[in-house]
Amino acid sequence: MSSRTSIVTADPLSHWREAHYQRNLWLLSVGQGLSRLGDGLYMAALVWTAWILTHSPQAAALVTLAANVPAFAGSVISASFADRYDRRLIMIGCDIVRALLVAPSWCCSSSAGSTSPLSQWSRP
Repeated sequence: MSSRTSIVTADPLSHWREAHYQRNLWLLSVGQGLSRLGDGLYMAALVWTAWILTHSPQAAALVTLAANVPAFAGSVISASFADRYDRRLIMIGCDIVRALLVAPSWCCSSSAGSTSPLSQWSRP
């Protein structure tokens, strides 16, 4: 007697379809897409503003370069730190550095006819 066994092949895309319908993966994908769209619109607006103010292709290129080089250089350096150290401490350190970099511009900014932002702390 010969018995015939049927070989059932699994759908090669079944794992992808399963993951595709997962709510968390869908939310992550939509969030990443919206974030990238926002980054692209920000960059376009930045370059457009440089063009409107200067009408110079060199200025538009310089703005694009200045906006992208820190992210590129920072990602190369920070990748090695992210693998070696606690990510929570790295985030805290980045927030502190960002606050130190922004603080001088916040303290020194004042428009004509208004008071310094630091004087707002002393008001009741």
